[in-house]
Amino acid sequence: MNKRVIVLLLLAIAALVLYGIGFKMSSFFIIVVGACIELGFWFKLLFSDNKKRSG
Repeated sequence: MNKRVIVLLLLAIAALVLYGIGFKMSSFFIIVVGACIELGFWFKLLFSDNKKRSG
């Protein structure tokens, strides 16, 4: 498993955990932090440098 996959997996897990905590505690701030982490996940997934991955 390469570093990119590990980072994406950790970002997704962190976002889900923060969403769960935020909704359970009704904390808008924690939900916003989870959304920011999710945005980081999607930007890393979709807009990473293709030259590095292609070899």
